[in-house]
Amino acid sequence: MKMDISHIMQNSNTNLEPFTEKDLTTAISHLKHGKASGLDGITPEMVKHLGVNGRGWLLSLLNKCATSLKIPKIWKRAKVVALLKPGKDPTSPKSYRPISLLCTIYKLYEHMILARILPPVEEHLSVDQAGFRPGCSCCSQVLNLTQYIEDGFENKQITGTVFVDLTAAYDTVNHRALIFKVAQIVQNSTMVRIIESLLSNRRFHVEMDGKKSRWYNKDNGLPQGSVLAPVLFNIYTNDQPQYPNIHRVLSFKEHVTKLKGKLGSRTSLLSKLTSTNWGADPKTLRHIALALYNSTGEYCAPVWARWCHAHKIDAELNKAYRIITGVLKSTPLPALYRITGIPPPYIPCKTITKVERHKQLNNPRHSLFGHQEVRQRLKSRKSFTSVEATDPSQAASHRRECWQEYDNGQHNEALPDPEEKLPPGSNLRRKEWATLTLLLRR
Repeated sequence: MKMDISHIMQNSNTNLEPFTEKDLTTAISHLKHGKASGLDGITPEMVKHLGVNGRGWLLSLLNKCATSLKIPKIWKRAKVVALLKPGKDPTSPKSYRPISLLCTIYKLYEHMILARILPPVEEHLSVDQAGFRPGCSCCSQVLNLTQYIEDGFENKQITGTVFVDLTAAYDTVNHRALIFKVAQIVQNSTMVRIIESLLSNRRFHVEMDGKKSRWYNKDNGLPQGSVLAPVLFNIYTNDQPQYPNIHRVLSFKEHVTKLKGKLGSRTSLLSKLTSTNWGADPKTLRHIALALYNSTGEYCAPVWARWCHAHKIDAELNKAYRIITGVLKSTPLPALYRITGIPPPYIPCKTITKVERHKQLNNPRHSLFGHQEVRQRLKSRKSFTSVEATDPSQAASHRRECWQEYDNGQHNEALPDPEEKLPPGSNLRRKEWATLTLLLRR
């Protein structure tokens, strides 16, 4: 492998243009507010508020690091904080999630390097790789798989799948193999040497309950929290085998059952915040409910929301809406949705599915882009490719139209119009709000 790397390096470009003020400004804009500092104590906010002279000095430092292939030793040091995973045994080391804190200036340097290597890397990455790539998502990958299974049903074929879970994936990356693959793709010997220098001689220590461990060397693997780590891992796994080409009936019954259980536990949490005569105000309850339920209840909706078991989660969502409004269980569902200012559960899922269909048709990076539809043989199957597309900019209007169509038979003039907001009076105290919603319901 050494011989192969040397051959690639000899035949690759050695020129590396200096970083510019524009490169620095773009990299600084990518630093996130509120992130903890590394061992140097410098926060992202400090960097973002640097003046002209400060930025000029910083740009000179980063260019010096690139030309000399050296960085300050403290940039290769990491403080690892161990956080206990929810519901895990605190006596087991595997129950903790390590959070690696790196120096902010080092991450800024990585942002600038990433901007240089990303274009050639994106050209070489497999179209099936969706992790850490703009325009790609886990949902599109699941759709790709389920659509392949659907097409198999239509063609009287059986589909088998193998799922591989990589334990401690980042920690097992071999540096020599990674550098070889980076050299093949980047084709710039100077940039390859920079990346090699960033990975070498790294050290870390663990802090927990106010105590510090000794320093450990990191000879393999990618640094947690690194800006470059996701892209480097994509490069490392890019040469996996490519093939042209579950549940027995693919009805998502088990998924919906587990999802209903998750939503039920979140309903229990929401109920702790209110009662008949006291509780959080309706706006707070609504915000919490949307945050708790949307992230789970609508995740990968384009994959499963078209099937017959999808409606089973509606009961848990309706419980949450009754907690927000304080109405009785006998309240008609159309009235419940109007008072909460939240559309019926199937409408957001339907809209998300149509928006995903638009992405699939128009985004070349979508896993199903250019998919050739097969002739439908089974009327009971509901293929994703049969869904009508909706432009993302029209998503809100589509939800409103579907809601109005659903609510067409509701003639109670006291109820607010179908809009995604609470009606007037939502600033009242819990008891008065519950009384108002009861009157609106009638």
